[in-house]
Amino acid sequence: MSIRQAEYAQGKYGIKDKSKDRLLFLSYYDKLKEERYESKGNYDNWDAAQNHIEAYCGKKKITFEDIDEDFVIGFKKFLNHKSRTKSNTALSQNSKYTYYNKFKAALRQAFEDGYTRRNFATTVKGFAQGETSREYLTQEELQAMAKAHCKHQVLKNAFLFSCLTDLGGAI
Repeated sequence: MSIRQAEYAQGKYGIKDKSKDRLLFLSYYDKLKEERYESKGNYDNWDAAQNHIEAYCGKKKITFEDIDEDFVIGFKKFLNHKSRTKSNTALSQNSKYTYYNKFKAALRQAFEDGYTRRNFATTVKGFAQGETSREYLTQEELQAMAKAHCKHQVLKNAFLFSCLTDLGGAI
């Protein structure tokens, strides 16, 4: 798309395609999510973020006309204070960071595609990414585990294998 076409699509010349205002944001988001289907981890993050966006919207059909800075701030507050995991615990800092960034990516793309006149993805600061730490067994602890009795030898072998090959030995 040329710069002029993009500017026109974004309504910079005072000519706004009002039909885009009435389109449903979640339908647009779903389309963007499906474009990422081949990238499993990324798709799953977009899908999880969509679940939280849907929970925030409730039964209301949100159109692009409904999206403004207050809507974006409200979603951020929802993630921070009300949104829950499947096990009904508060979201981790990195989950909030990830879901909010998927939401912002959709808003940014909507702006580029001319669905909004303003890029709300840039007006509200996102979440900071949390620090993650992993603890590993020492060589001595692994040797003790290897010597320890285990009722199910196959589980013990799988555990030791994963520790020694970095396939999930973090505890």
